[in-house]
Amino acid sequence: MEVRDDVDVTDVNNFWQGAVSTMERIKAEGKLDEWESFVTDYYAGETPRLQDINDLLWFGRDDIYDSLGIKNEDEEDEEFDKEFAKAILS
Repeated sequence: MEVRDDVDVTDVNNFWQGAVSTMERIKAEGKLDEWESFVTDYYAGETPRLQDINDLLWFGRDDIYDSLGIKNEDEEDEEFDKEFAKAILS
């Protein structure tokens, strides 16, 4: 049996485990509209299961961040290191 339901892909309460932190970061960065467009384009012509979207958020985090213009933690750390080194050397 197959059950389909409309789900708000911008509501963090619809997701679980690793996907939650990705959604919280998207929300904190003010990118919910961009996320909704991204996921719509990503699944163009398909009807994904909630599990599929959750897995995309969880395991495709870096690709999502890149597409939405959100720096990942490594990029933030690198930027901090550069600024710190610049401050020490000045």
